[in-house]
Amino acid sequence: MDASPASDAHATPAQGFASLIELEQSLRAATTLPTFRFAVVNNTANLISYNQAILFARRQNGALQAQAASHLATVDPHAPYIRFLVALTTIIGKSEQGSGIHTLSQPDIQGLMQDGKHREDLSEWPIKHLLWIPLIAPDKRFIGVLALIRNEPFAPSDLTLANFINQAIAHAWAALLPRGGHDRLWHKTRLWVGAAVVVLACMAIPIHQSALAPATVVPRAPDIITAPISGIIETVHVQPNSFVSEGDLLITFDDTELRNQSNITQKMLSVAKTMHLRASQQAFNDPQGRAELSVLSADIDLRQAELDYTQEQLARIQVRADRNGVVIFRDTDDLTGQSVEIGEILMTLAQPEDTELEIELPVADALEFADEAPVRLFLNSDPTNPVNAVLVRSDYQARPTHEGTLAYYLLARFHEGEALPRLGMRGTARILSQRTSLGYFLLRRPLAFLRSTLGL
Repeated sequence: MDASPASDAHATPAQGFASLIELEQSLRAATTLPTFRFAVVNNTANLISYNQAILFARRQNGALQAQAASHLATVDPHAPYIRFLVALTTIIGKSEQGSGIHTLSQPDIQGLMQDGKHREDLSEWPIKHLLWIPLIAPDKRFIGVLALIRNEPFAPSDLTLANFINQAIAHAWAALLPRGGHDRLWHKTRLWVGAAVVVLACMAIPIHQSALAPATVVPRAPDIITAPISGIIETVHVQPNSFVSEGDLLITFDDTELRNQSNITQKMLSVAKTMHLRASQQAFNDPQGRAELSVLSADIDLRQAELDYTQEQLARIQVRADRNGVVIFRDTDDLTGQSVEIGEILMTLAQPEDTELEIELPVADALEFADEAPVRLFLNSDPTNPVNAVLVRSDYQARPTHEGTLAYYLLARFHEGEALPRLGMRGTARILSQRTSLGYFLLRRPLAFLRSTLGL
């Protein structure tokens, strides 16, 4: 791997100055690290003659790594000779003279290589003279070493030139390198610490706890219309969500069974009266007939009661509105032809201007709400214009929802003077609770999950 000297020993000062300028230009023209390394280990021979030049870079852990060698395209870090040179330069760098430019002869090198393995390597690859050029960046960072090896001793003029090329090489190399390892680590540490402080400060910001839940606009104190009799609904006379006036016909029940029962009861009453009349006529001459009069009178009363009940049921087959309002039910087809029992809910009669907000708060989002806690309703049809309300009631026990989940039902009253949403409109309600920190608000659910999972 030896190379013959590339410079002329009798070069004039003007030629040396030109070679120095040429080296600096080649270093500053390098835009990549491989180009820069090639220029260092090859173009330096125009100033200082050597058999071989090797450029070592200082890694973040302080170790030296061979990155370029003269007259070689690449450097194999596992090659025995390269490993020997790395060990040698590491020992020199740790010595007292490692921080300055100096030369070492073969006896000096043998004195440093105390280890038996190193002495064997030195006998295999003898180094007669070495010029040690540490590379210090302008910000005082130790970034590497340039080692020049040759068979002849280095002259004092070589050390003078080494001072010039040291500054040029270090300056150009520092421009291509990122910030030093320690500085970069400290810079990153400061960034992380600063970010952590900012995050912790943000976590301490006081905010109101809040919960989001689906909500529906429902009537307040509506009239519940139930089935007045047990029977089959024959006709529904109104449409869902239509306005009706007091006395309007809403539902008619099928009266076939009741009318038949009424006719039968009337005939049975007539028979009972006839038998009572005949027994009354026979009672003057027949003592047994007088005894049957009380029984027949009771039978007449029973038939009359049955007839009155049937007539009363017939009077209830038509369901009418008790006041003005909007009838709320799902569909006429759901009621028409259905067999219902007395007291079963058929529809609701509500006032359009008298509404409230029903909120289904999931169990997982349950919070402790104060009386008249603020509520904002974001309608699905108009989410950009929220409607304000206040909480007036909340359940203490969860109930099943239409979706089969458990939820706490809450009621909120709309503010007076605001445009009220239409009955049946749905949206998302945001209920405000007591104040807490932003960190607890964000970590509330993960902490609850960990507590339920780990049993804390």
